[in-house]
Amino acid sequence: AGSKLGMLWAVFNPLLIMCVISFVFTEILKTEVKNFPLLVLSGILPWFFFLNSASEVVAAARNNKVLLGEFILSPEMLPVSLVLSNLIRFLAGLIPLLPIFIIFNAQIIRNLFLLPIPLCLYLFFALGISLILNVIALYIKDLPHVLDIGFMFLFWITPVFYTLDAVPAGYRWVIMLNPLTSYVNIFRLLLYQGSCPGIEEWIFAAALSMLSLICGLLLFKTKESDILKYR
Repeated sequence: AGSKLGMLWAVFNPLLIMCVISFVFTEILKTEVKNFPLLVLSGILPWFFFLNSASEVVAAARNNKVLLGEFILSPEMLPVSLVLSNLIRFLAGLIPLLPIFIIFNAQIIRNLFLLPIPLCLYLFFALGISLILNVIALYIKDLPHVLDIGFMFLFWITPVFYTLDAVPAGYRWVIMLNPLTSYVNIFRLLLYQGSCPGIEEWIFAAALSMLSLICGLLLFKTKESDILKYR
């Protein structure tokens, strides 16, 4: 029953957030963006995947003694399993909502076969960041509280409920410095606009994913002895 409710929540949670944001921007601020709720949905789904993955890994980092020692798992299995669990929830929220995107923009069908590519790239990126945060959490006890503030700031500079074109040119560089922007933009192009990302966007996202994963694995292996102390 718990897993079923979890899957249902994976669908309803982004929908509820989408409804709140859409109401504020369409009814109160009177935005005229076409199909604005779908624009929000295409950004909120990947945002929640990253947020939940990173938050859960940090929260579980200091419980390694229970989670790893009891089941005699290798240290990296903890962040990997948590990120993969959130990927399943991401897909559980995305797949049932695909028909809604198609109904409002049938053109997305043409490039839908490309969707597994950003999913894999985003998975590698999230896994790399989660490995890094897992290590940092061992040394900084208050990291969850720091991340609460950091994620709040990150949410506003991630184009979840706006497009890059809507950002004044003088501030656009701030949004572009955010690594999540690349992935959210690719998902938005495929799910909302129905267009194919350019080769530069694919290359940048792939390079970012590999860099994140390599750095995460190297740091994790370097500090593995410290991690094992928490068994």
